[in-house]
Amino acid sequence: MKKLHLHLLLLSLLCSLLAPAQELEWHRVATASEIDDSSAFVITFRTDQYYHTLVPRLWNEELSADIHVYDSNGFADTSYPAVSAEFIGNTTTFRFEKADSRWLMRNVASGKYVGCVSKVPERHTECFNLFRESSEAADNKDFTVTFEQRPSGLFIKIGGLYLVHQEQSKGYRLKSRCDAEEEIELYKGTAREPEKTMTLNENEDLPGVENFKGSVSFVRTFYDGYYNTLVLPFDVKDYRQVFGTGTTAYQLRQATAETLSFVEVAPHEPLRANRPYLLRGTFSKSPYTITGVNFGHNEADADVPVAAGSVVIHCLYGRQNVGGSNYYILWKDGFYRCTQLKSDVAVEPYKWMVAVDEANKNAVRLMVNGSEVLNAIVAGPEEAGSEPAVYNLQGIRQTAPWRNLPAGIYITGGRKAVRK
Repeated sequence: MKKLHLHLLLLSLLCSLLAPAQELEWHRVATASEIDDSSAFVITFRTDQYYHTLVPRLWNEELSADIHVYDSNGFADTSYPAVSAEFIGNTTTFRFEKADSRWLMRNVASGKYVGCVSKVPERHTECFNLFRESSEAADNKDFTVTFEQRPSGLFIKIGGLYLVHQEQSKGYRLKSRCDAEEEIELYKGTAREPEKTMTLNENEDLPGVENFKGSVSFVRTFYDGYYNTLVLPFDVKDYRQVFGTGTTAYQLRQATAETLSFVEVAPHEPLRANRPYLLRGTFSKSPYTITGVNFGHNEADADVPVAAGSVVIHCLYGRQNVGGSNYYILWKDGFYRCTQLKSDVAVEPYKWMVAVDEANKNAVRLMVNGSEVLNAIVAGPEEAGSEPAVYNLQGIRQTAPWRNLPAGIYITGGRKAVRK
């Protein structure tokens, strides 16, 4: 019956602690309060930013079946720069158990408790520094584990001896004292929360979000070759990886009553949350996957105003009708002042629009990298989905769409526009 109980316990340990390494996150244990009897632990020694594994080896099978040497392979050809899944797969996992108000340490793979060696085979005093593994430990003080807090970290003592790493022995030992160069590190594995996913759609308002961490699938229509407005409630680390290697982002640099000036964002510079951007180029296919997202959002904040000089840029997370208003919106080749647009013309979430004082009769223009790109079109089309007529300086209407026209100066909406 006793053996059956042991086998069941070992099976439970193996199932709970030898789960795939990628399901656990490992962090260094700083204080004894982090020790519990339900987590996996590994012991390591770190030098030159490399971590050394711990691998038990039977000391002498003929003389003793329970005395072990705990070797380190940190001096071999294989080096581990982090406590990674590969490292965990090649080291030994332990578990701490509470028994009558004292701690014990169990080798998960062997199922045996770890203690010090207080009795050795004749003429083998070096065994006093080694480890004894046994299925029985409840009443043996040699297996009692205590923890000692020092400024440099947490120390493990087994049977009153410090667990250390000795370079000359190329492994772990038990000693009555611990020198600074022998200090080990203890790491704890905790279950990693499954990554959350969320879909954001340009046709749906952003709902309330509380402490979201995970990946986002972003459904959005971008127009190749045109400037597209973009605002998101979270940072995007590498926008080209998300939206396409052929895209370029532009951020607002300066704003006046007449001009919004944008400059190029460096390829690996992040796009920041709640800031207005322009995106242009050749886009990948929607939906766009954005990883490492961390944000929260109040549903009431469907319009996040950003003061920029004498104008206000409204970052939208909810659909908003703009027809007949004094807002400016960007759509393909047109930067429209919405006073003459139909009342049901709306701007979708994750885009931005510009508000100017009604008294400002001057048309606002967009400039990118110091060059005039678009003048505002005051007399807009009946609906924002139709392209405005474009004429050259001789008054001849152009049949090609704006994006296909050669570089030059044109007339559209009664104002000059520059095609770069």
